[in-house]
Amino acid sequence: MKRTSRSGCEDSHPARVRSRGTDALLHVRRCLGWRLVFFLAAMLLVLMGGRGWLSMGLQREQMEEQLEGRAVDIGEAVLSSTKAAMLANDWARLEEDLENIAGMDRVVAVRIIDTNGEVRVSTNPADVGSIYREDGFACEPCHRSDSDGTPMTVRGGLHLYGRDPDAHLLGLAAPIRNEASCSEAACHAHDPDQAVLGILDVELSTASIQLALAAQRNRMFTLDLIALLVICSAVGVLAWRLVHRPLHEVVSGTRRIGSGDLDHRLPEDGFGELRDLSIAFNQMAVQVQSARADLQGWNQDLEERVQEKSRELEQARDHMVFTEKMASLGRLASVVAHEINNPLAGILITVKVLRRRIERVCEDEEQRKETDSSLEMVQRETARCGDIVRNLLFFSRQREPSLAVEDLAQVVRRALDLVDHQAELNNVSVHFDDGNGIAQVACDANQIQQACLVAVLNAIDAMPDGGELRVIVRDGRDQSACIEIIDTGCGIPEDLQLKVFEPFFSTKPEGEGTGLGLSVLYGIVQRHGGRVELESEPGQGTTVRIRLPRAPDPATFSHPEAMT
Repeated sequence: MKRTSRSGCEDSHPARVRSRGTDALLHVRRCLGWRLVFFLAAMLLVLMGGRGWLSMGLQREQMEEQLEGRAVDIGEAVLSSTKAAMLANDWARLEEDLENIAGMDRVVAVRIIDTNGEVRVSTNPADVGSIYREDGFACEPCHRSDSDGTPMTVRGGLHLYGRDPDAHLLGLAAPIRNEASCSEAACHAHDPDQAVLGILDVELSTASIQLALAAQRNRMFTLDLIALLVICSAVGVLAWRLVHRPLHEVVSGTRRIGSGDLDHRLPEDGFGELRDLSIAFNQMAVQVQSARADLQGWNQDLEERVQEKSRELEQARDHMVFTEKMASLGRLASVVAHEINNPLAGILITVKVLRRRIERVCEDEEQRKETDSSLEMVQRETARCGDIVRNLLFFSRQREPSLAVEDLAQVVRRALDLVDHQAELNNVSVHFDDGNGIAQVACDANQIQQACLVAVLNAIDAMPDGGELRVIVRDGRDQSACIEIIDTGCGIPEDLQLKVFEPFFSTKPEGEGTGLGLSVLYGIVQRHGGRVELESEPGQGTTVRIRLPRAPDPATFSHPEAMT
């Protein structure tokens, strides 16, 4: 059965705990600071463990050497103190001496064993009469040679016969040698050839050594553990401050840079390689920010160029539409002009005839004048329609100009002479700059004069309240000659500037213009291989530039086919 909470939902706390524990372990495994701490802790454990093992071994050896020395001293003291009793064969006194020795510090038992392995005297009464085997520790000095490899310490004829680690005992088997005093004694003389009369067996307790070693081991373990914790903590703090935190700032800064925060910078208050890393990071951020600014600038410049090219393409498209419209209107104008021209001529002739007849027939002077005035108006308007038809024919035919090398300034001057009176009537002052007569072009003088006349008349009409008209002839760019007509009139709105060259488009009041003048100008300039430029600002005036190709080399121009 699943354990549920009071709300009835399945209890997932253990899973969350395991997940958090797993995340913590993964974080620890990934963290460089923690790995440094763990590596250092492992190294310290190995070093401290090795040092403790060596230290404890040396200390054990020192304490055992001290105990062995004490055992040797006790054995020599026992042999010396019991010598008199053994010479006197006084076993009671010998037992008393052994009891006194047994009361000494660390002495557990003292025994005297004869050559047959029988315990003759012992501080432990239960041992008296027991028999030791020949291969036992106590009999080792007599029955085992030094060549067996058993480690022994010989000091003044005494032999250490080994240790009993389970009982924490150190046994000393000292041979009782047959000295001259023993073999010559009257009480119990021994055979002089017998080297050993018995064994003095002394047992010393090593419990104090074990306790001291255990206490020393515990102290060493505690101190090593404290040192390990202190060192690891110090290293952990240093790793946190000097490694983890700076690296975390670098990682965080990198993520912020990646998210678009290019103004973020790292503090450069560290030292060593980490400070160099912060400086390098900040330099990288500056370079990335600069590169991004350059990229944005390039994008903006590219967008502006695309917009400019789009405008140029749109203008080119409008120009193509305009050219096609001009061609279509030219064909239409030709048809209309031919269809209208003959009726208009008939009407004009009829009106002239009627005016002559009225002068002869009509006797009433007032009626005659009224009728003549009406017929004069019909004649005038019919002539005006004829002018429109002629302009349409001129526009539609687009005949090729008859080229000749002309002084452009003289051509423009002749056009200005035709409008002097009209400029004076409109209170317009005309200023002409002929450019010192250096502009020579190959052109049809009549057509260029007509084009200049159209531009000048439009400029005068744009200044009904008077103004200033400047006409400049100069050398232009790209081996061209330029005519500039600059007025101070009302100007043309930007949305109408391209339409002014369309046929029948006019900004003049209805009835005051045909809308063909600038179209004719545009066609004339195009047929001469030139171009027309218009600059205008409402309220500031308009500038019309007519650019025509410079006259070619005379040798080339001498052949008319060279111009086609």
